[in-house]
Amino acid sequence: MSEDEPHRDSPLPMEREERIPAARVFEFLATMAHELRNPMTPILGQVHLLRAIVREEGPLPAKLSRGLERLEAAVEVFMRRATTLLEVSRIASGHLELHPAPADLSALTTETIERYAPLAAMARTSITLNAPPSVTGFWDKGALEQILENLISNAFKYADQKPIDVAIVCDKDKVRIDVRDRGIGMENPEFVFDKFLKAESSGGFGVGLWVVRHLCEAMEGSVRVKSKPGHGSTFTVTLPRHGAGAP
Repeated sequence: MSEDEPHRDSPLPMEREERIPAARVFEFLATMAHELRNPMTPILGQVHLLRAIVREEGPLPAKLSRGLERLEAAVEVFMRRATTLLEVSRIASGHLELHPAPADLSALTTETIERYAPLAAMARTSITLNAPPSVTGFWDKGALEQILENLISNAFKYADQKPIDVAIVCDKDKVRIDVRDRGIGMENPEFVFDKFLKAESSGGFGVGLWVVRHLCEAMEGSVRVKSKPGHGSTFTVTLPRHGAGAP
């Protein structure tokens, strides 16, 4: 055996490394999510202020106005990804806490869709909502927003410039939210809620739908998907109107 050749019984470098405890990993994810979000909050505030000034004082040149819209959309996408990362750390570490309160699902969905208007324009697609004027219930507003944003942003990724439809149906006990795109579809939709699974062409961490599933289950609801390659996908969320934590 030469001097340069390692002894056969010597541990490999990977064998000498200690595994990092999962709790420390999730703590790191939470810290990183906060560090990503914090500096972007005042930036987004300034962008919103500039948009408000433009609306009050008159139109800008078209190119400048479109650039401001795209900047706003890009910062909001960044903020949503940081929020998703924070939710992953909370769910995986068992620290997810829900705070249900009265909320209007129709109004919340309308607000979410309106926030995606610049992205819809850039993606050359449209999104429509079919819902009653008001659908009230007792939900955690933050969790509900996260579910809606992840499903709608997922639809934009794969819509292939085709229309997106969002529908809300309800009865006295539960609500159903359908988000449908007519894009590329999937061959194995049963795996889509697994963590870190995503199409190669998509951005993000590949955890958005995994977060949706866990938030739905935490709210005593469910999410399922129907999809066919070349014919798009429909995600369906079902939630009780007065679920976990309701008075």
